[in-house]
Amino acid sequence: MLQAVYSRHHLHDDEFVELVCPMFTPGSVALLREVYGWTLSDMDIHDLNEQKYTLCKKLSEVYLISSLPLVSY
Repeated sequence: MLQAVYSRHHLHDDEFVELVCPMFTPGSVALLREVYGWTLSDMDIHDLNEQKYTLCKKLSEVYLISSLPLVSY
């Protein structure tokens, strides 16, 4: 979802805040942190749980994308 929001060139600041801020309530951030921690628990490179690994990877990508500055061309 964040990738779709960040890729919109015509999105004004107030529209961005209206779309994105509700996703980052303390409760939702805490839940995402717990899920990410759960995906890391018992992570063994020699015996990967594919579902946990995939979820961990996607959560990491979301974090990375949300950390990047907006670039307009």
